[in-house]
Amino acid sequence: MTKLPRIVGLTLMSCLVASAADPQASTADDELAAGISAREKGDNEAALRHMKQAVTLGPQMARTHFGLGVTADDLCFSTAGPRPSAPLCGLAILEYEKVLKLDSSHEQASKNLAYMLYQFDQLDESESYYRKGLASHPDDPELLCAVASIDSQRIWRDVAAARAGLQPQETSLIDSPSCREVRNRNQARVEEGLALLARAVGIREKNLELIGYLSTFYLALAEVQCGNQKAHDGDVTEARKWGRMLADAIAKQPHDVFRKCPAPPPPPPPAQ
Repeated sequence: MTKLPRIVGLTLMSCLVASAADPQASTADDELAAGISAREKGDNEAALRHMKQAVTLGPQMARTHFGLGVTADDLCFSTAGPRPSAPLCGLAILEYEKVLKLDSSHEQASKNLAYMLYQFDQLDESESYYRKGLASHPDDPELLCAVASIDSQRIWRDVAAARAGLQPQETSLIDSPSCREVRNRNQARVEEGLALLARAVGIREKNLELIGYLSTFYLALAEVQCGNQKAHDGDVTEARKWGRMLADAIAKQPHDVFRKCPAPPPPPPPAQ
């Protein structure tokens, strides 16, 4: 389970909009600023202490809870050795939830929370927060990617289970009696995923995750072309085309990647 680095200082500084007429807010923001400074210097213990104090001084301020959430989020994996720190991960999730109670349209808190839940395989909860974020920000390519990623997870888990049940005489899922059941369960997800990715690619055409997911979704579409070998082969060809585009994009620098859309896994090879 890996995490991409974040520019914590810039993320948090964008949230520090204090009111000079409110001395409590000013003090809370001082603690936020001190926490950012400590984090940038690598003093994680001091950073967490300052962020907790900011929440104590400004408990109704979404930005204090966001500051603590981001700090705990960053430390959740990076300071825990081979395993994530359960207390820090739990604190991050709790603080993001508090942010959203105070400001339901807080896009970054919604993304961060959904991404954390995804990493702990809480797909239902993750999907809920990603979809709420997308409802508020329908043109955000990262959220479009993230909702498609959830669709992809669900599709491939179902396909893998169906493949495991293939009889020796069945060469692929499209020839299996279970194919139509799998198709019926996943048709809407495949169509939604492809539509979301098409919208996102129109905004971020060279993004690695988007290209990778398009390859994955065309392979998924091929898997449910029940009894239609020609359509299956056409979808596999399309998947391979996007796979080549991904390889070309990876070979170039710099890479365009998202921070809060789960990276697509290598898709399973098509059944022969």
